[in-house]
Amino acid sequence: MSARCSSSPSGRSRSSDPTGPARCGNVTHETAIVILTTSGHTVTMESVSVAELKAKLSHYLREVREGASFTVVSRDIPVATLGPYEPEDIDDLEIIEPTEDPALWGHVDLPPLGRSIDVVALIRDDRDARDLRLDRVAEEAIQAGRAADEPPEAES
Repeated sequence: MSARCSSSPSGRSRSSDPTGPARCGNVTHETAIVILTTSGHTVTMESVSVAELKAKLSHYLREVREGASFTVVSRDIPVATLGPYEPEDIDDLEIIEPTEDPALWGHVDLPPLGRSIDVVALIRDDRDARDLRLDRVAEEAIQAGRAADEPPEAES
């Protein structure tokens, strides 16, 4: 596409270059030609936008079942690859049988303590001592509150 002007600043008529700006007086006309070329020999997967994938998910899953792979792009930025599932072979898994009886697992032989301890008596003694301390603190707080409530004695 070309633009023509009736006159240029020099007074002569000229045609503009179709790929660059043309000046007609003080007005600039720009003609842009955009050519996109995609070379298939470097592309291994087709690209699909997130919106198109959502709209045609069944179609793309069918294509993947047939072996196709797609690069999912969001705003022209690759975010994921959609392709056939290839399970990993886990043939190197080896099952090892236990060397001892599982019924004995968790059983620990401890040496005897050499004395007997009554755990229940220890817990009761500790709780009784704590209760006595709390009773003393509560009684002191009550006494302090009563002393604060009494009016001061007047001196005569």
